[in-house]
This record gives sequence, structure tokens and C-alpha cells, in this order.
Amino acid sequence: MIGAFWARRLHHVCVGEGAATALIIVLMLVAAMVGAGVVSVAVERFAYRPLRYAPRIAPLISALGVSFLLQNLVQITVGAQPWNLRRQRALIPTDARAEGGRSAHIHAARLLVIGLTFGLMLALTCVCAAHAAEAGP
Repeated sequence: MIGAFWARRLHHVCVGEGAATALIIVLMLVAAMVGAGVVSVAVERFAYRPLRYAPRIAPLISALGVSFLLQNLVQITVGAQPWNLRRQRALIPTDARAEGGRSAHIHAARLLVIGLTFGLMLALTCVCAAHAAEAGP
């Protein structure tokens, strides 16, 4: 969630500057990774590390508290209203879709998301299998 809001903020800044779409997407991904990484390290250091040898219920309660804290901080700073990203140039035409049957149609953007998801899951499975084979029994 934190990474998504970092990316959203960067998108808002870059669109105002008129940056290229591909550059905006790369910068958004980097901002999301860096933002989520910084918050994750801080949460681990201050909320989980002190509870490493505590009874099992303590880290669970800490995780719930951190979750509520992060959600409320974002809600206070950003607001609770829905928002949309402004479109400059679409990577995929919004009217492109696959027709099938009598009333079934899928937009090309959804097909791209489904294809990328399966491709990334397959790549992750291959990497994990290769790592497990190197580690041995």
C-alpha cells in the first residue's frame, strides 16, 4: 500500500512536468520499491525485531497494530476519497478487446495483466526450482 501511494505521488509530479509515459512507469516502479522497502525495514526494526523471542501472539498483535497505523496514516495524509490517474497516452488502446461467444468480451488491458501474471509466476517458479536444485537435498 505504501509503495502504491509513493508511486501515485510520483505520477502526479511527473505528469505535471510532462515526462514520457515509459519514463513515468519506470520511475513509479522504482519509487514503489524504494518506498515499500524503507517502510518494511523500519517496521521490522521497530515492531518485529523486539518481539522476535516473544510468545506467538505478541508479533500477531504487533502486525495488526502496524497495519492499522499505516492505513490510518495514509488516510489522514492522502484522504479517503477515491482517485483516478490521469491518462496521457495509453499503452493499450482502450477500445481493444477480444470478443467471444454471444456476450463475452475482455479488454486488452486485462489480457495483458493476465498474461504478465502467468509469465511472472512461471519465471518465479523456474527461479525457485533452480535455486532449490543448487541447494541440494
